[in-house]
Amino acid sequence: MKKRIILLIMILLLTTGCTSEYNLTIDNNVYQEKVNINGITSDELSNLNRDWQIPIDKDEYNNISGDPSSEIKITGDTYSYNVSGNNLTFNYDFTRSTLNNSTAISICYDKATIANYEDSIVISTSSKVTCFNKYPYLTSIKVNITTDKSVTSHNADSVNGNTYIWNINKGNSTDKSINMIINNQEDDSQSQITPGNNTNIESENKSKDYTLYIFCVILLIVLLLGYFIFKKIINKNNDEMDD
Repeated sequence: MKKRIILLIMILLLTTGCTSEYNLTIDNNVYQEKVNINGITSDELSNLNRDWQIPIDKDEYNNISGDPSSEIKITGDTYSYNVSGNNLTFNYDFTRSTLNNSTAISICYDKATIANYEDSIVISTSSKVTCFNKYPYLTSIKVNITTDKSVTSHNADSVNGNTYIWNINKGNSTDKSINMIINNQEDDSQSQITPGNNTNIESENKSKDYTLYIFCVILLIVLLLGYFIFKKIINKNNDEMDD
């Protein structure tokens, strides 16, 4: 189905003092990506209420060319789109491997890697943030990465609970990489010992109980069988003595 495609670049080009917030929530193997863009002027609000359709895949996004108002068929998935007041939101749920090809990340970083290394998840980007060169009306970006797993290393500007925050603007954009190492083994070990997550322990205990019951039943059968055999032998000896 062909629909009008108006790319994210048009939002940024048509706004003045545009601010953006990138949110990434890591929940097991689900990487929930949400991009918020705030409009201020009446022109911005008018543009936010258009129909937007952005491919999630950076290769497909980069291959779209020509007049943005022309109708082009998108073959892959697109970001979910929502407008509320002066806020435009794009969101999509990735896996770790597919997040490496995220359009939202590639718009601002030429190189970005999200990969498993030994027992960790490594998130790393190139130093330069290219958004401000591409879209001169963009003034600031706030990056929030949230995870319940323990973080062993990071270069965030601040931390709020389990959310790691980077504040990016035109002044620091030439050297503002995002680096983070997350312990990827913690949940598996804790899930077996936390009070609210003790299914494995209960299952193991039940298995041990059943094994004990079975052993007792077998032992009882052997004892009874031995008793009857012994009694039969005694009765037979008594009968022979009587004869």
